Amino acid sequence: MVDAARFGERVFNCVQGIHSTEVLASVGKSDLAGKILIDWSNPYLYDGRHISLDPRWSGHTSLGEANQALLPETEVVKTLNYLCHHLMTHPGLLPEAPTGFYCGNDKGAKAELAKLLADFGWKDTLDLGCTLA
Repeated sequence: MVDAARFGERVFNCVQGIHSTEVLASVGKSDLAGKILIDWSNPYLYDGRHISLDPRWSGHTSLGEANQALLPETEVVKTLNYLCHHLMTHPGLLPEAPTGFYCGNDKGAKAELAKLLADFGWKDTLDLGCTLA
């Protein structure tokens, strides 16, 4: 992820959510400063066939908020973390047009994300506002 952070203008955080903050911290704030971090991670714990939410993010702070707090100079936008991976970039595979939800603190970053979602084939998107502390 370090190379992606240094190279990309937009960086996707697709790591397993329970490791998200440690991976992002290892990248370094300077490599992500001024960039858009598109956060697809979820803080799930997997135990056999059972999936649960990591209790660190089941209260009043979300993983997206933790990622934004860790990287204050990065524009974190949370999106599409409610879909399986192949539908994220191919929403047309679903029988009905889904809505692509996203949230973040920066209007410009969210506008860029909306364009990217359109490029992925999303016909309907909805900005859920500034929900990342």
